[in-house]
Amino acid sequence: MKRNKSFIATILLFLSLSCSYQKTVQVNAQTNIVDPFIVTQSINQEVIDKDQCYSLIRTHATAEDTSSDESQLILADIDLLQENMEATNLFYQSLNEEISILESADVDSLLYANQQLEQVIELIYFDLFENDPEFQSLSEEEQLQLISQHEIVIEWQTYINQLQQLINEKVVARDEQETLYYQLAYELENQSRLLEEEKWTQSQLNQCLLYPYSTTFLSVERLLLNAQNSQLDSFLLELDSYLQKLVPNAFRKIAYYDIYRFFTLPSNDETQTIELLNNKEATTVDESGLDKYSYAKELNLYDLEVLGNYAKSAYLKYANIDALTDRYLEALNLKEAQFNYFYSINFEVFTELSTQLANYLNAHQFIDTNSLEKIQTLHNRYQIKLVFYDDVTQTWNVNSTDTSGYYSLYQDLSLSNVQEVDSKTGNPIESGAESSSATHDSSQDPTNNSSDNHSSWSFDISLPDETNSPPNNNNGLDYLKDKLTNGQSSNVKSPDLPKPNELSKQSNNSHSKPSSSSSKLSLPNTGDTTRWTLIGSVLLIIGLVLLLINQIIKRKRREKLEEIELD
Repeated sequence: MKRNKSFIATILLFLSLSCSYQKTVQVNAQTNIVDPFIVTQSINQEVIDKDQCYSLIRTHATAEDTSSDESQLILADIDLLQENMEATNLFYQSLNEEISILESADVDSLLYANQQLEQVIELIYFDLFENDPEFQSLSEEEQLQLISQHEIVIEWQTYINQLQQLINEKVVARDEQETLYYQLAYELENQSRLLEEEKWTQSQLNQCLLYPYSTTFLSVERLLLNAQNSQLDSFLLELDSYLQKLVPNAFRKIAYYDIYRFFTLPSNDETQTIELLNNKEATTVDESGLDKYSYAKELNLYDLEVLGNYAKSAYLKYANIDALTDRYLEALNLKEAQFNYFYSINFEVFTELSTQLANYLNAHQFIDTNSLEKIQTLHNRYQIKLVFYDDVTQTWNVNSTDTSGYYSLYQDLSLSNVQEVDSKTGNPIESGAESSSATHDSSQDPTNNSSDNHSSWSFDISLPDETNSPPNNNNGLDYLKDKLTNGQSSNVKSPDLPKPNELSKQSNNSHSKPSSSSSKLSLPNTGDTTRWTLIGSVLLIIGLVLLLINQIIKRKRREKLEEIELD
């Protein structure tokens, strides 16, 4: 029984250790979990300047033009430059290899010729030294003069000079190719920079076109209106199709009348609601904020109503009608500034549309009340008056004021004595006038809106020092060989020219170190390893428990057999 107790205690200790180890593994697995990779996209929140957007949109009709025209031409130039650089590099390598062969090949090279000349000088020197007693008494300069006049020496020196001249020609040609290569690299760098600028321009253009009061540029040549059409409705339908492209939807959502009704003095029913704003700080928009709402941010009806309510709340508190009027004129000016922005982008088209519309109406004598209402309905839909009707001459005149035509109608309206506005035309109805006269426009004074990064290569050629004293008689042969052979250094350069990206790194003095090839990017731990480890541990514990039960049963059977045998 003691053995059973000790065995069971051992099993329980093992199980407790395994459970504690499992908890440790789970804790370590949780602490080692790497944060998952998050793919983020940075969005440019900075508003582009209005004048810059105007210039970009006027220059490019659509965003695709930058990639289909300028960018494609630049890419073609880059491909051609890269091909020329590759061909130049191959020619450079070929010339460099020829120079290497001419200088140091086993035969027919400058090195081989100099070695042969040294052997010839050595043979002539020893022959004269042994057979001509007077030769020994000559000085080194006299010996040099004598041997240099030998026929064989002259032949070898002539051959060496010819080789050297050929090598020099190859060197000049190779250096020209090297210079051409760096010129092409400089042009490639410029074209790459232009391509980056075009990509930046395209991104800026895309952002400008996303602004609510931006519109695409439309060429006058693409404007086609059928002036021979005698049906006014059909002609206005054609005109409407162009206005849909030219007038942003955000501008059409708010009418000049909406601004007027939000800033008129409140009625008795509205006074109690507006008085709730007295304890709140008035909301004001600074000049820069108003400028953004003139082209880059949409001014909706809710924002306009809030501004109007705060202005009316201040009036109820201080009874200052001038302050209320100033706030009202600010809103009108903002609406007109929105018009000026998209109108300036296509002012030629707007002028042409106004001219063709006036000519068409005058040519077909559309001066009846029904025609006037149709024109004014079109104007009210887009909040732009293209033409004005003159009651005296009964003719249509072009809106040449460069304004929307509605600003002059609303700027002098009284905020205390509310005037009604015709729902079809958007024109204020003057007191005492017939409702039909609201369809007539009158021209009013408009408001004024108004490195060459070439690598430097130096050649260090050591010239013989003429001031050195001649060697002694024991080294006379070496002195003769040195004077009569060509000991010029090699002209062979590096076998390959640097790549364009290596040139850009050198020019930018890049200090970034390449990442080690042995470093690996480990994926984040998803927890699967911990789960399978837990399952394996549970199965192991279950197996151990079954093994323990089996051992206990066998031990009990063995004890019973022992008791039977003892009996």
